[in-house]
Amino acid sequence: MVFVRRKNNKSSDLGKGFTLVELLVVISIIAILLAVLMPALNKARELAKRVICLNNLKTLTTSVITYASANDGKAVCGDCNDSGWVIHEPHYTAPITTRAQSYYTEEGQIIAIQKGTLWPYVGKMLDVYRCAKPNMLPRWSGIAPLEPGEERRTYSMSMAFCAKRPESIKKAYGPKAKDGLITKLADVKTAAERIMFLDEGLITPSGWSIYSQKSYFFDAPGMRHGRGSTFSFLDGHTEWWTWESQNTLNFIKKRDAERQADPTNYGNGTSSPRNKDLWRLSKGTWGAVDFRFQ
Repeated sequence: MVFVRRKNNKSSDLGKGFTLVELLVVISIIAILLAVLMPALNKARELAKRVICLNNLKTLTTSVITYASANDGKAVCGDCNDSGWVIHEPHYTAPITTRAQSYYTEEGQIIAIQKGTLWPYVGKMLDVYRCAKPNMLPRWSGIAPLEPGEERRTYSMSMAFCAKRPESIKKAYGPKAKDGLITKLADVKTAAERIMFLDEGLITPSGWSIYSQKSYFFDAPGMRHGRGSTFSFLDGHTEWWTWESQNTLNFIKKRDAERQADPTNYGNGTSSPRNKDLWRLSKGTWGAVDFRFQ
């Protein structure tokens, strides 16, 4: 009988590996897959943040409705002082160096939120006052020192809820603005069309506003989660609006860039004729406008 010893090739097989060409092919395939998938993943991430943002705005809007139910139907003040939904002290007309701590630090913004009229009505939940994608606080050499941090509030309330100052509102924003002021929620016939909150992406020293009588921006809207921003309305529903005009996008980008150098710059008074976005914002804020976008 003849025994044949078979050669064990396991050791030689273990020594085999990928060639350089094979590795390059695999890396190329992975890179292509990432290039294809990353935009979709980023979009999905932004959509998820948008949903959180809309839910926060809905919570704030519900709290305003709850406040009205407990206070003879009266609307909470949309300003940021006195009995406002948030209360910054000192008043926003004070010199910037004296009010900087309240407006441009995390601690100051949190105190303003907790002093505000809506704080107990939102269940004392701090995170509902800002988007899931907060901006960093502006750094300005004119105010020193200000520690780095995030905006604790990115939402603003419409100035249409500042019924205590009808004549100053009329003088600043036009006759339709005065007519559109909201004192009692039940008196508004077009509740589904009237803006209550929006994601401005930063805090303004008072409520968010826009002219009713001319095609000019006053405060800039936000650009959040894509080419648009989130809004809530008096009837309790929320929407995400897409900006249609390039002028709107340019104005927002310019405001955001300038604010890093000067946090008091909100882009007020910028003309934008034939801007459908501006007309829509003005009508949503005041209920009617005195100009056309065509």
